[in-house]
Amino acid sequence: MRNITQYVYDHRWQKPGDVALISKLTTLSNPNNGNFGISTGAYKMINIFEINTLRMGYQLPANFVKKIKMTTVGFNFSVTNLLKITGEKDRDPEIPYTSLAGLPTARDFMFGINCSF
Repeated sequence: MRNITQYVYDHRWQKPGDVALISKLTTLSNPNNGNFGISTGAYKMINIFEINTLRMGYQLPANFVKKIKMTTVGFNFSVTNLLKITGEKDRDPEIPYTSLAGLPTARDFMFGINCSF
């Protein structure tokens, strides 16, 4: 019913007695049939190291700025979703399986110049 990653397919539960990381695949409209979604089997500990936002700025020295007939000149740079390290394979553990789990998180870059005359 949905696209899944190869990792999910390879580590799914298949038959009684299996010890699996992922519950069995189903075409039911409610995959949490049997209250699996509210049991402890639906949860696991995940360690994440993340640098979400990095911002840097620099303002040119006043004596240099006066030479070019300006009051202030500054530069800034920021990055969001810079780094995420986790033990999960093929997916971002902070995005639920039911949404866009197979897509990487977008990384955004922004550069700016502030000038005063």
